[in-house]
Amino acid sequence: MLLEVVLLLLMSVAVLYEWSPRFRYNLRFMVMYGGALLVGICVAPLGLLRPCDARNSLLFTRPLRLVGLLLGIRWQVRGAQHLQPDRACIVVANHQSAVDVLGMVELWPRLGRVVTVMKKEIWLGLPFALACWLCGQLFIDRSNATRARASLERAAQRMLDERLAVWFYPEGTRNRSGTGLLPFKKGAFHMAVRAQVPVVPVVFGPYRAFLEPARCHFEPGLAVAQVLDPIPTEGLGVDDVPQLLERVQGRMAEAYCQLSEELDATKAT
Repeated sequence: MLLEVVLLLLMSVAVLYEWSPRFRYNLRFMVMYGGALLVGICVAPLGLLRPCDARNSLLFTRPLRLVGLLLGIRWQVRGAQHLQPDRACIVVANHQSAVDVLGMVELWPRLGRVVTVMKKEIWLGLPFALACWLCGQLFIDRSNATRARASLERAAQRMLDERLAVWFYPEGTRNRSGTGLLPFKKGAFHMAVRAQVPVVPVVFGPYRAFLEPARCHFEPGLAVAQVLDPIPTEGLGVDDVPQLLERVQGRMAEAYCQLSEELDATKAT
């Protein structure tokens, strides 16, 4: 009886997956989130051997790549020569979707020790928060400007001491428009100038060829991650932060536009 129920359930899922775009869209995201959760649970015991260590990131990212392969998301990484392992730097990337995480795990092994800047509310999402803590990720209280600045100052010193790459999403939230970039926040650039480390821009090209939330469209496809030339900050001061931000955002916006035009040209042929 139980076997019959299981078979009926599997058949129902198969039919719905084939004929319902909304069901397929939601199921694929469930697979992505569920896969990440499963990896976190399975790998966490290894992370406990050296808690709060940025090297633990590689324990999680390598199996997470299998989730992307399961979903049929293939990544083309351009400009990988600009990623140097164990170099203190600030990485800034545009933020479109949770799919960005799959792009991050393609790049992290090339960077070595990587930590991301996360809002403290992440702690409400156990066991994901536990995995982040084990990997030594940085938690910032964005609701309090004074505490946020103090956290970034401590993070800057840690970045230099441990030769970390610190990953920021300077837009501050997901940009689901699929066009251009949202205005950047200054935190990443203040940290880069304070520590006198380079800024490495990463641009995730548009996902609309395989992901369109408005149409509940999420299929296998090719995604592009473009790593741009690092931008040095030696000799810059606090007064130079707005100009640095504008320079980085301008380069990233130009690269995103080029990737968008390339995607449209490919679809047209």
